[in-house]
Amino acid sequence: MAKVAVDRSDERLEVFKAMYFVDDELLKYIGHRSPGLKSLCLDSCSMVSNTGLTQLMAMTPLLEDLVLRGGLDLSDEFDDPLVIPTMHQLRQIALGSLYISRKTLTKFVDSCPHLELLDASECVAVDVVDDALRAKCARIKTLKLPSYSSATDAMATLDQLYYLADDDDEFFTAYY
Repeated sequence: MAKVAVDRSDERLEVFKAMYFVDDELLKYIGHRSPGLKSLCLDSCSMVSNTGLTQLMAMTPLLEDLVLRGGLDLSDEFDDPLVIPTMHQLRQIALGSLYISRKTLTKFVDSCPHLELLDASECVAVDVVDDALRAKCARIKTLKLPSYSSATDAMATLDQLYYLADDDDEFFTAYY
């Protein structure tokens, strides 16, 4: 059904929002048929790999807004690291209920020179957010870095977020 909607857009798809059902194959399909994609929101899409997300970002140079919530591991601890191409148009990144590393956050900041908003406040940092990262983020107008770094705090927070969230999740809709 999503592929039909993408096809009906006739390469004019600018916004794609989805919960649960998206996988790498669909992201590749969207990337090939939606060069003008400006906004991508994926919530709890556990079938999306970092490789799939990397490929989509490389195919959508006009992407301005990226919202990722749950289902992905952006910690760089596995064999599938997220590779972030230089994205001059990306202005907003909102990340929630994800494990994320300082290295991945640094990649986003370095690869997105016009970034105005970076919200990773609901993420769990697998390592400490240090002064070097904070200095790199100084140019970003709205910055919310992860506030949890211990596994115990992280799991308690993620459990609360999953139990409190509903289909109209405030985080997912806050930026749209």
